[in-house]
Amino acid sequence: MATLESIGVGKLINAAGPETIYGGSSLVMEVVEAMSKVSPYFVDMYELLQKASARAAEILNVEAAFITAGAATALVVATAACMTGTDRNKVRRLPNVEGLKNEVIIQRGHRYLFDQAFRLSGARFVEIGFPFASDASEVAASIGEKTAALAYDYDQKGIMSLEEFSKVGRENGIPVIVDAADMMPPLANIKKYAASADLVCTSGGKALRGPNDTGIVCGKRELIEACALNAFPNYAIGRPMKVSKEQIIGLVTALERYAARDEKIEVETWTRRLQRIAELLKDVNKVEARVVFPDEVGRPVPRLHIRPIAPDAPKALEITERLKEKSPKIMTLDLLTQLFPNTVIIDPTTMAAGEEEIVGTRLLEILNS
Repeated sequence: MATLESIGVGKLINAAGPETIYGGSSLVMEVVEAMSKVSPYFVDMYELLQKASARAAEILNVEAAFITAGAATALVVATAACMTGTDRNKVRRLPNVEGLKNEVIIQRGHRYLFDQAFRLSGARFVEIGFPFASDASEVAASIGEKTAALAYDYDQKGIMSLEEFSKVGRENGIPVIVDAADMMPPLANIKKYAASADLVCTSGGKALRGPNDTGIVCGKRELIEACALNAFPNYAIGRPMKVSKEQIIGLVTALERYAARDEKIEVETWTRRLQRIAELLKDVNKVEARVVFPDEVGRPVPRLHIRPIAPDAPKALEITERLKEKSPKIMTLDLLTQLFPNTVIIDPTTMAAGEEEIVGTRLLEILNS
């Protein structure tokens, strides 16, 4: 049996959160067992996707949903759905968009690392606003005969709110697609976004702790039907983006488990782990360590911010790089350096019990060396 050791790959401590590049989240045994139990059997994948997606919609309390191979796939088929509707002839034509509406309006402040997923289906972006300044009149003025959808990431300073953005879409009959890949917890966020937008895409492999290669697109029923036509197992743009029977059952199991969990206890556990790291650093006068809650987008997730304050203290980038030098490597949340310069950010949501001691001890070694 192959193992990480047998193929020469080292384990790491993930203090960065459920990042895809580090394997998403760790599967709980309940999910692993559910996937294992379905593995020996053959099923009608159309039936399984239909009924499992209906169960996902029920748990999320949304009008309709469809299970995909990750949140990025959800964005691909959502964009395709806005271009083709349920017209099977149009579905078969993609990525040839000749004669189709294929423009997606996006605020410049919402251009980001993952927005290529919108364009994989053949769509092209129409950018509006300055990096952090947009208004409803500019969105409305940018809508034309080729506009297929409006794209939205998350609420942030200088960006139109989702409610305001979606209002323009409704007034002009243009659907709004939201990338909510990492916007849980809480679970209720997805329903909240779906109340404003037409299609909401989220990950099954982040907070839900389902398989890393699963996702969900949810929203208006007719558009979800169009998403399904553009997705696996149909012969469409999403055909290569397969989701297996094991992944589907694993995701539904993860959803059911997530909906039943005690969020308060979860947050308390995360906070205790971060407080322990801060406690280990309390006598180090080179840095300031504080637990921040909620996180930068308002989710009920604590984060530990470690900021060098002494002239002789190593810079945050040096600290994060040195955390990767020994085994196991320790990965921190580096994606937020633009928002929090010269700050080491630790996310506890993917840390196992006891790993806070290793992280804190390693930080002490680095700061005292």
